[in-house]
Amino acid sequence: MKKILLSLAVIAIVGVGAIGATRAFFSSTATATGNVFTAGTLNLRIAKDSAGTPVNGWETSQNASWNFSNMAPGGAPSVSSVWLKNTGSVDGSSFGIIAENTETVSTFEKQARITSLTLGGSNLLTGGAGATIGAYVAPITCDVTVSGTKLSIATQNSANSGKVICVAPGDYNATWEGVSTIPVTQSMTIVSTGGPSVTSSIPFDVTASNVTIKGFSITGPASPRGVYIHGGVSNVSVKDNNIHNIATSLTAANYQGIYLEGISTATSNFTFSGNTISNIGNGTSNFSNHAIYIGDTSKSGPISNVTVSNNIISNVLSTKGAYGFMTNENGGVSTLVVKNNTISNLHGGWSTAIGLEGNTPSASVTLNDVHDLTGPSTGVIVESPNTSAASITINQNNFTPNVVLGINNTTGTDVNGQNNWWGDLTPTDQISAHVNTSGFLSGPVAGLINGIDQNSNGYADLQDLSITGLSNIGVSLSAGAEKQLVMGVQLDGPTTGDAFQNASLTTNLKIKLTQ
Repeated sequence: MKKILLSLAVIAIVGVGAIGATRAFFSSTATATGNVFTAGTLNLRIAKDSAGTPVNGWETSQNASWNFSNMAPGGAPSVSSVWLKNTGSVDGSSFGIIAENTETVSTFEKQARITSLTLGGSNLLTGGAGATIGAYVAPITCDVTVSGTKLSIATQNSANSGKVICVAPGDYNATWEGVSTIPVTQSMTIVSTGGPSVTSSIPFDVTASNVTIKGFSITGPASPRGVYIHGGVSNVSVKDNNIHNIATSLTAANYQGIYLEGISTATSNFTFSGNTISNIGNGTSNFSNHAIYIGDTSKSGPISNVTVSNNIISNVLSTKGAYGFMTNENGGVSTLVVKNNTISNLHGGWSTAIGLEGNTPSASVTLNDVHDLTGPSTGVIVESPNTSAASITINQNNFTPNVVLGINNTTGTDVNGQNNWWGDLTPTDQISAHVNTSGFLSGPVAGLINGIDQNSNGYADLQDLSITGLSNIGVSLSAGAEKQLVMGVQLDGPTTGDAFQNASLTTNLKIKLTQ
């Protein structure tokens, strides 16, 4: 960028005063000269190797970072990456990416399915499987603000019932609060003004209906639960929190990041969305642990209208069962939606990403990304005595890699397991009996370029990226910072026929950083 030089010839500082009626004036002038205003620079550079050891240093271009040969239709996606660095002096706020393709066989570029596209860990595709947690949205309206006082006092104050309690950044820990949990005894919205990166708290204990907990970093190594919702309440939302390091010093019971307790009366309307839940348990207790658990096998009260969406769940640890999400209410959970969650790194004697172990009529399990489970592992289990298998939908999920069974159905009644990605074109090795896998996918449910399927083929491809490109990607790159661009590519299985043998495609990815 060109430098902008602007010199101010004179800056006058004039003092003015009046004396009586004579209107006599005193004045004095000072001059500041040679002032220079200089624009900063925004310089995007690229390297093939990791940020620490670029092969050829930081360049304006790199050749053949993606160079795949002998790709087979439906084969494992080929993944590669480049590193990007802002070597300038001003921050970049947004990226753009477009592909310039040269193909040897017409339409070959739309057979090149983009199975993943991330920048600095942020997914650049929209509408795919898995969670995408964006920037935190602060509250607009506050009835009460907690700052420099105890949060636990505000949550128990009956005068605050039905109000929005805004919580200023800070650490609302056990020493500060004088209690081990935050009791929520009134109907209210409890929301941090700055989000979980700047507002931390001890676990919440909810005994009231009509409660929302939003925007906290919740931790409790000596607490069995991050958020405990007692049986009998309704209309509770837990959103946009970072729930972590729960029960890491305990070994004597079952532990949960979020626990919705069962009861013998009907309850309804629960939402668990946009949360990051990690490090539940310590891997030494002989009890099953869960990131999110609903129900009680001894309680007959039905629970209805439950949504578990857009959560990132990882590192649930146990010597017995390690679960991402599980429901096991004896009275059943109806109108259950489990969608767009990313569940990984469950470590137990067995691990299950999603457990439907109580009756779940018409449950919908869609667009979840399940990977890297240890022990005998299952993506979704439909377990007897769940009598609703015929009405359950398990579609458009990714069950790979390291997932032994994508779907395990023990009920004896067929369950709809269509249109999922199993890691290859033979899903039969990832299912139990009584699972209908017809219409299985030939690649991951990764999402689309700008949310638009230009070719109406159900996936993002290199032709889509060349037609419109990605613009105004809300991923920043501050001065001196580095981020990795990762892309996976696969030849689509069903549509890449013999005509494309020996075909090749050269792609130039043009990446633009703007301020």
